Order: sequence, then C-alpha cells, then structure tokens
Amino acid sequence: MYLGRKVISSCRTICLLLILLIPYSGRTQYHYLIESEGQVSEGGAAFWLVNNRQGLSSLNTQQGYVRAGFGREMSDTSLWGYRYGIDMVKSANYPGRLFVQQVYGDIRYKNAILSIGSKERWGILKNPALSSGGMSWSGNARPIPQVRLESNGYVTFPWLLHRYLKVSGSISYGAFTDEGYVKERIGSSIPNVLYHGKTMILTYDFPKSPWSATLGLESYAQFGGSNVRLKDYFMVLVPCKGDESSSQGDQIYIYGSTRGSWNLVATRRYRQGAWKAYFENFFDDYSGLAKLNGTDGLWGIEYSRQPAHTGITGLVYEYLHTTDQSGAVNYYHKDYPGGQITASAPTGTDNYYNSAYNGGWSHWGMVNGNPLITSPVYGENGVTGIFNNRIIVHHIGLSGQAGRAWSGRVLATYTRGWGTYKTPFTDITRDFLTLLEVSYAPRWYTKWQFTLSGSINRGDLYGDHEGLALKVRFGN
Repeated sequence: MYLGRKVISSCRTICLLLILLIPYSGRTQYHYLIESEGQVSEGGAAFWLVNNRQGLSSLNTQQGYVRAGFGREMSDTSLWGYRYGIDMVKSANYPGRLFVQQVYGDIRYKNAILSIGSKERWGILKNPALSSGGMSWSGNARPIPQVRLESNGYVTFPWLLHRYLKVSGSISYGAFTDEGYVKERIGSSIPNVLYHGKTMILTYDFPKSPWSATLGLESYAQFGGSNVRLKDYFMVLVPCKGDESSSQGDQIYIYGSTRGSWNLVATRRYRQGAWKAYFENFFDDYSGLAKLNGTDGLWGIEYSRQPAHTGITGLVYEYLHTTDQSGAVNYYHKDYPGGQITASAPTGTDNYYNSAYNGGWSHWGMVNGNPLITSPVYGENGVTGIFNNRIIVHHIGLSGQAGRAWSGRVLATYTRGWGTYKTPFTDITRDFLTLLEVSYAPRWYTKWQFTLSGSINRGDLYGDHEGLALKVRFGN
C-alpha cells in the first residue's frame, strides 16, 4: 500500500503536465501513453520481471513507476517526414527517481532517417517478447542517447537483383549516461564514455518461393574517456589500432572496446505465419569474428502466426552457449617475439561483455546484450563488471490469444553458469527462471490494457524468489 501511494502521489504532476501537452487532434498521427506498474517480490526480484524491459526495473522487492509520454508519428507517403516523442518516468526504488526514458526527434528524407535523442530499440532479427535477447544488443538496459542515421526499414532497388534483395542499415554515435551511477556504486568512474554502433541487414527473397535468407551484421563500441579527439570517432568507425596517444592494449589490438555479431536466418513463410531458424555468432575480437569460438552463439527456432481469435501466435526455442570464448588462454604473437604461433589475430579468453570502461558492456547496471550473461547489478561488494559470462542456456517462449480481449505469454529458462575464465565459480550454478503473463484489453475500449505477471526463480545464482507485477496502460 505504501509503495502504491508513494508512486501515485509523486507522479500526479508529471501525468497532468504531459496530458496538457498532448496535441489534441482528430488525426491519428499523434500518440500518447500513460502507464503505471507496481511489483512485489519475496526474497528478491524475480528475473523475468527485471530483465529485457529497457532498463525499467531494479532488484528491490518493492518497486514501481508511472510513465507518461506523447509524440507524433511520421508519414511515409511524402518526400519529407518527421516525428518526435518524449517519455518521462517517475519511479520508486529505481536508480534515478525521475528521469526521461525517451526523448527524440527524427527527420526523414525519402528512405533515410536522421534520429537524434534517446529511444527504446530492440535487438535485430529477434522476437522481443519471446526471445531471451540478442547477444550484442537486446533492449535490456536503458536507452543510450545518440545521433543515428538509418534506413526507413528495408529498402530495395530495381538494379539490385530485381528487388529480391532488401537492405537495411544504421550508423550511430552517442554517450553513456551512467557515470554517476557507477561512481556511486564503486567510488570512481571513467568520465565521458562514448558509444558507436552500426548495423547492416541483407535479406534475399527467393523468386517464386516461400523461402528467404538473411545476413545481419552489427557492431558496437565503447570509447572516449577524459580527452576525446575527432580522430577517435574515425578509429571506431573502421576498427583499427590505437595511435601513440592510446593505451598499450589499444595499440596492440584495436582502439576502444568493440563487440558485435553476425546473424544467419532462414525463413519459410506460410499463408498465415512463418517458421524461422537463426544463429547469432557473438565476437569480442578477431577470433570470435572468424568463428574460432567453437559452438558459442545463440541458436534458435521461431514459429509465428498471424493473430487469430484463439490459439498460439508465437513459439521460440533458443540454445545459448558461451563457454568456449576461443579458449582459456589469450595469445597474440607480437606479445611473445620468437614464438612459433604467427597468426596475427589474438585468440582466447575473449571475456564476453567485459572491458576497461564502466561496467563493461552495460548501462545503468544492466547488460546491453543478452541478460542471461549476468548484469553487474547482480554483483555484490561493488562489482561493476560482468562476473558470469560462461553459460549454457535452454530457453522457451510461447505467446497466444484467447478471444479478442485476452492474450498472454510464457517464458521458461534453464541456465547453468561457470563464472569467467579469470574468476570461475567454485561450483556450477543452476537456475530455472519462469514468467507467466496475462493481458486484458477491453473490446469496448481498446485504449486500456491491464497486464498481470507472475515470475518464479529457483536456483543458485538468482536465488529462490517469487514475484507479481500489475501494469495498467492507457494510450493509442
């Protein structure tokens, strides 16, 4: 009761302000949202009530928020277009009591979009509701404010395989905003940590066939620090070794901390749905890029079906393996002159997600990639790095509908953890993580949606916890 009164009373001002700012118009190009959620857990926060939520969560046993936002949609029918949005959150027991979750402005010219600001983005080529999450980027952490140039969805050209090949891509630069959070957690932090990302997706639709094949490439980097030069932005654009002003590690390998994935997807379409098989190979250096990391990666099968009155709408099975990491010993031939191994690429102890920058590949304590590679927020005694990145996971996601008003999803995950090569666990951890979620959207007023979620953890690393969450949403 106290949590509910605290959230509601502290959020009246933000809700009233944003409601007044909503442009009232009979057109459908404007959207608005008012949403409130409260969570109660026993012993600790249940895993799937915390992760893959764009950072809107904490590990407190009682937590909640009210968020409100509005924006303008963008038309694709004209030569030029624009959109904007703002989304503010007032929370209880979260890192940051009042913060802007999203604020952005986009300008489109033909099929190119320039996006400036902070926006929620999910991982590429994954089902955000059912997947465990992309390995390089998943939508698990708070958005990173950035300047991003991207295509407006897929683009085709008449001269490019007769429009059978579709192309999508993006390039972006931004900045991490969690310097204060990291400093409060461990007493120090690296200032001015910057972000760089780029993606490219190629999809080929086989002529007169229900099959298609997709190759997706994505790469992300952390760089910067106290003194940032214009040259540094170019050195992460096309990864290269650092110069004399860079650290010794950056001079030996490449500048900054770069990681990414290449994705392979095969899709078979049916009249009312599709089957998809996919593989995502994660890399932290050249050895992973060249697939010297054994069976490491995210292997998945997905079934999707157009929404019907009743029945299954989606099914995902994923196998996540990260224990190889190109071997237990790092070797680079220039580190040991005269050695017998002369390969130019470093191999071994890739140490997924860890880096010299604040918290490794994370933002506000949550990893930017797959959350089953344990986020720093779960660490004790001021841990800010990733302390469990050698894991084997089996994950199932299922979604369905029961009539026009009811929908839901189920997640079930079994994960084992070995820690890291440098600091292995004494015993292998085993955890079983579940989520059951039911949503109701009244047929007579679809702008309302009520969602009840229940989650149970059983295991060694994430503990034995149960949790409930209730979310009320009003928007178009």
